Amino acid sequence: MKGAHTLMAGQQAAPRPAAAAAAPRPSPHTALLRPTAPRTRLPTAVVCASATRAPSAYNLFTKAKYGPVREELKAKGEEAKLAQCTGKIREMWAGLSEKDKEPFTREANKLKEQVAATK
Repeated sequence: MKGAHTLMAGQQAAPRPAAAAAAPRPSPHTALLRPTAPRTRLPTAVVCASATRAPSAYNLFTKAKYGPVREELKAKGEEAKLAQCTGKIREMWAGLSEKDKEPFTREANKLKEQVAATK
């Protein structure tokens, strides 16, 4: 006995249905994606109303020095990734005297008072 997939003598194969020319269906995951809003930078040394902690003097120093340090590293032809930049900034901060750190400390204290006032 022959298998069911074999044609008997004199039989013709049934025509296959034509492929539907429909537009491709969107992925079910597309609905889960949300369009992202463009990112905007906040002005430096501004504390938002929902802030729970004010930036430290070191944070303010890092914010002020990151751009120039990154450009300096690029100009020297070195890698200017986050780790290299922050390492250089950390060394600069450690080498500052208390007198040189004072403007950043003063600004940090001012922002700390602003955050305390909003609570």
